[in-house]
Amino acid sequence: MKSKEGFKETEIGLIPEEWDILSIEDAMDKIIDYRGKTPKKRIDGIPLITAKIVKNGRIREPKEFISEEDYEDWMSRGMPKEGDIVITTEAPLGEVAQLDNKKIALAQRLITLRGKKEVLNNNFLKYILQSPLVQNGLEIRSTGTTVMGIRQSELKKVLLPIPNYTEQKRISDILINLDKKINLNHKMNQTLEEIGQAIFRHWFADFEFPDEDGNPYKSSGSEMVDSELGPIPQGWEVGIINDLCDSITNGGTPKRKEEEYWIDGIIPWYKTGELFDGPLIDSEEHITPEGLNNSSCKLWAPNTILIALYASPTVGRLGILKSTATSNQACSGLVAKKDVGYQYLFYNLLFKREELNSIAVGSAQQNISQDLVKNTKTIIPPSNLTIEFQSTIEPFFKQKTLFLKESLNLSQIRDSLLLKLMSGKIRVPLEGEL
Repeated sequence: MKSKEGFKETEIGLIPEEWDILSIEDAMDKIIDYRGKTPKKRIDGIPLITAKIVKNGRIREPKEFISEEDYEDWMSRGMPKEGDIVITTEAPLGEVAQLDNKKIALAQRLITLRGKKEVLNNNFLKYILQSPLVQNGLEIRSTGTTVMGIRQSELKKVLLPIPNYTEQKRISDILINLDKKINLNHKMNQTLEEIGQAIFRHWFADFEFPDEDGNPYKSSGSEMVDSELGPIPQGWEVGIINDLCDSITNGGTPKRKEEEYWIDGIIPWYKTGELFDGPLIDSEEHITPEGLNNSSCKLWAPNTILIALYASPTVGRLGILKSTATSNQACSGLVAKKDVGYQYLFYNLLFKREELNSIAVGSAQQNISQDLVKNTKTIIPPSNLTIEFQSTIEPFFKQKTLFLKESLNLSQIRDSLLLKLMSGKIRVPLEGEL
């Protein structure tokens, strides 16, 4: 890569002299707006992509679906194609992702964009939409107070810097390679999590943990006894989640108007939307020690488990602190007893989620209380078994944490490059310039 002089002043700032500027409307072959309709949702079928699961350049796992019978009527405004870009128009505004070849339906607050052939490469479009140049344009043309949104008519007017087509492909290839490694890490973590859940289920739901001779307990004919939670191995007990913990406390929120509680904060401050059933490396917001001391926040040590008390996006969503941190009041922090271990407590709570959701209350937003979590019935294995489980599962958590840290570093590199590449401050060599 090399830096080049020769910039021109434009409506969106300085860009290389040889680059063009086009509005979104002039740069697209297709703009499909799905707003103004509400599909009939179900628990299975064709995945429904909603604005809330488009985050940080990718689409998170869909939790809502529509029926095959409703699909064509719902998508009558236009069928998306592989490579198309979706952008959220409100709540949140300006999140972007690219569609693959899977059959999906698109919900309200999403617009699909398809660049003109040989004018705007769709891969480049994904990244340029995430650049500060374009994000600023979206914000300028948005409306709203508590929730910012943009109309299609205004979205069409947003300006894009357009290098020649070959340069677009070279720029996007660099960023795609970084994203591929981040996505590979994500898939590896999914695999590790599936293995961890399978081991927990085998030991503590199927009761096939290794006995003293290394044989699977239940299928080897070992003794089971009745309990209020069903048959359990001899010597196990029934208790409550609180019996597994040294402490269970809620988070808090420093006053927003007190800027000194937030500016230059160093203490990670998590919200429920950041909990995705795995290690927590860093938060979107941070508070200062003064903010901690002058609020109801609790400072929790590494390996504290956070559980979401409110449905954002799901009651019972979990996270494992990997640094000293705190959270808002919509989370509880659970510190496992030493002989129980955060590993057993984490999977125990994960497998309790359906039960917790079934007793959640609230119409606008489902929620559970700290007391409800504390008093949820659970089986309590002997400490020698939970200690053995700790040593079995800990390598999985360590590897997941390493993958997450690597992905965070790669994301920071990608974002830094994106800023410079999309403004032309760093130029990629084209054919014949190598």
